[in-house]
Amino acid sequence: SCARNEGPAALLRGADALVLRGSLLSMGHLAGYDGAKTWAKRRGVLSEGPVLHASASLAGALLAATLASPGDRVMTEYQTAADRRVSYRSAVHCARALAQTEGALAFWRGWWPLFLRIGPTFAGFGVGYEALRALAGLDAFGS
Repeated sequence: SCARNEGPAALLRGADALVLRGSLLSMGHLAGYDGAKTWAKRRGVLSEGPVLHASASLAGALLAATLASPGDRVMTEYQTAADRRVSYRSAVHCARALAQTEGALAFWRGWWPLFLRIGPTFAGFGVGYEALRALAGLDAFGS
């Protein structure tokens, strides 16, 4: 096992990148959802309802995938380094090495699979969340 071969600290390898990735994913989802929903309602593009909620959720997924992809890539690269017989001092060292060897766009490799994975989930969440708010007698999010 990882802990037996590399020590207990190996179990936390990449945790900092994981926390950053999760924070950016959540931030992108909520900021994208609220921003897109507010924009569409103010401009009269869509009115309150499931189409608005699903569309705003997909915008949130777009922003979430864009913000989280770099953390995803660094986390994966860092956590699998030992398997590839590569050594990094930290996740920051890993990110610098990645940028130097593959360029800045390397941080967004895997963007499409991430978006395709979270897009439907986020769209369903937005519609379900707003429906539950309505059932509870609460105003729509961002109203």
